[in-house]
Amino acid sequence: MKHITDHIQSFTFLSQKDVLLTMSPKATPYACMLVVVDLDKQASPNRCSVTTTLLLPELLPDSKVMDVVVHSGPRMGSFAASDRVPFRTARENRLVTITLQFHLGYPLVFCVPQSTINNFMNSKSREVSKLSECMEQGIPWENWGPQGSSMITDVAILDGCYTWGSRCIFESTRQASRTVSEKDLLLSATSTSFHSNGG
Repeated sequence: MKHITDHIQSFTFLSQKDVLLTMSPKATPYACMLVVVDLDKQASPNRCSVTTTLLLPELLPDSKVMDVVVHSGPRMGSFAASDRVPFRTARENRLVTITLQFHLGYPLVFCVPQSTINNFMNSKSREVSKLSECMEQGIPWENWGPQGSSMITDVAILDGCYTWGSRCIFESTRQASRTVSEKDLLLSATSTSFHSNGG
């Protein structure tokens, strides 16, 4: 059993052994850290094995992250090899969404293909007792984010972005009426909008 003393805001499994943890580091300008931990490696009960740390962009001085939510689906192991499903999303094509809720304003969603995260995972892991120890060796946003992810800036509510396979769906702020939009990672575009004037 691994014990991590940092405040973990959210998590999702990338594989049977790799879990993505998110936390907002204190006293730093960064919005959030994405830390991948290998659950199969354990040097001691009070340390965990980190294979990569990705940093989200730096915040403006007056900005404050109140909450972070990670979505990705289907969960790893949802389908057995013997299941007769007509198709399934390849692991590297799964979309991971990281939603940041700020003290003021609408949430911001980072859409990251799992293939982007996989590209930065090291075979040599680092043993830490606190996730905050990963900050110094974290990969800056400029080195992975602009080319390996996208952002959604018109999400209406924090828990209003749902992810499945390579797609996510969210309530948009672009229209006066309620608008639900779909973003497909493989199409690299917001492809569908559904409008409703109802409550």
